[in-house]
Amino acid sequence: MVVACHSIYALLASLDELAVQANSSGSGSRPSLIIVDSISALLSPVVGSMQHHQGNVLVAETGRLLRHIADSLQLAVLVTNHVVGSSYSAFSSKGAPGRDSAGVAGQQGGAG
Repeated sequence: MVVACHSIYALLASLDELAVQANSSGSGSRPSLIIVDSISALLSPVVGSMQHHQGNVLVAETGRLLRHIADSLQLAVLVTNHVVGSSYSAFSSKGAPGRDSAGVAGQQGGAG
């Protein structure tokens, strides 16, 4: 089942509905995985606006609710923030900044 949520409020409502349905219907129809793709797109209208405090509360509530559902229904939760794709290939993506394949971040090759 796929549920498209275009706001953080729709996500929270869908998660509440999922928890109620799963608790009432037994283990036969429970999902085994919840994926929240690009959570920053859902949160940015609230966190980036004048409603900063409300945005922080919604971030905390979303995390709390996802953790509660994962624990109570024994399922996995995958949350992505923002995936950056490469323009050179449809299958490659840029990794996070950090250690390179040589194991040293930001160091140029060769001795000095």
